[in-house]
Amino acid sequence: MDGDGGQRADLFSRVLRGAEQTTVSDNSSAAIGGFLVCLDVPAATEFGVDYEVFRTGPKFQGVKFLPLGIHFVLFRSHEQEHGIRQGFFINVERHAQVIVREWSLEKEELGPPRPGLNVENLERAVLSFQLDSGLGPYPKQHLKTWQRLSNFISASVLQRCGVEFGAILLPGDAVEDAATSSKTQDGVIPYFPDLPRTVRFTVLQKTRTDLVAQARTAYHFDRSQRVEELIETEFGGDWKELIGELQLSFLVFLQLSSLAALEQWKQFIALMCSCERALSSHVWLFLAFIKLFRTQLEQIPEDFFQDETTSENFLRPCLLSLLELIEDDDAPSQLRLKAFHLRQLLASRFHWDSTAELELDEFAPVVVPEEELLDAATATTMQNDVDTISPLPPMPSAASAALHRHQQEEQENAAIAGAFLGN
Repeated sequence: MDGDGGQRADLFSRVLRGAEQTTVSDNSSAAIGGFLVCLDVPAATEFGVDYEVFRTGPKFQGVKFLPLGIHFVLFRSHEQEHGIRQGFFINVERHAQVIVREWSLEKEELGPPRPGLNVENLERAVLSFQLDSGLGPYPKQHLKTWQRLSNFISASVLQRCGVEFGAILLPGDAVEDAATSSKTQDGVIPYFPDLPRTVRFTVLQKTRTDLVAQARTAYHFDRSQRVEELIETEFGGDWKELIGELQLSFLVFLQLSSLAALEQWKQFIALMCSCERALSSHVWLFLAFIKLFRTQLEQIPEDFFQDETTSENFLRPCLLSLLELIEDDDAPSQLRLKAFHLRQLLASRFHWDSTAELELDEFAPVVVPEEELLDAATATTMQNDVDTISPLPPMPSAASAALHRHQQEEQENAAIAGAFLGN
């Protein structure tokens, strides 16, 4: 046995004796981590783990040396090259942990092993290197990117979104029936462990009908109060849970081409980029958000803000709003440093001079989202006297306005998805 093989065998022997907590130097395959065994996967199946996607070969049996922590596995049958991707999360909690999945020809999916499979024998075979030639090493070159994109995704984040470790996820639609994505009246969520499901994202948008017109306008322009409401009522008082779901929405969009996840990510970005007061009261939240947002922007093609199909997108006004708010004299200095780094990225990667655009935008008309304009107009109309000298012009019906917004969102989502996913 060569030196590297002897080193790995020694690590395994210590792990199997219960020495998982022993510190191992980086150059010794503490990269050893866990093993994902994938049985009977047909050749040419699209397969990915975290940030690496490839086609399987005839001898493929899984992935070895997965670092400790949460990982995402995706697959798509070679028989359905233009079909949907599916995936599942796994949690490697200890060195030498073996996770087993098996390909179902009937369902064309990588699911739990069939009843009767001797998993213990399979684990022993893995740890004695009998399957070593069929296990590809974890792609370390993307590990840091994966960690920056997923470090706040925890078991509690996944559980709140209806995701169990190992449960197969589907992309989902951009607009889902609320009855299928929320809890039942008695608070019980149906659970069918063998059926694929979609991620159940938190509802972020909320219209406050209990506020007078002036307060409602303030509520929509500075979203700090809404962020605080979400942290307390939906995320258990922990801002890290909010960032975790933001990461989850981006990764599910990126890995499964999910338009539902894209829509959730867009709402998160718009919400976080519209907070003024919370910049000072929740500094750690916004430090984490800006750092994550920067990493997510690094995944965008370099011509994203110049290409005619994507240049006019929701990210541009969101970024300008965020930078303007952070560079206010009252904003915390730590955030202003993050804003400086964000500007550097926009200039170096996207050749976008956000400073010049902000100066031009200073005297531009304020653009208010149509749904907020409708809400404000309705509230104002109800409070105005019928003899008002200058009545508001007739507003479009709710149905036609909703249809118009939906068509615009579909066009924008398709352009953004095409840019991100390389379609």
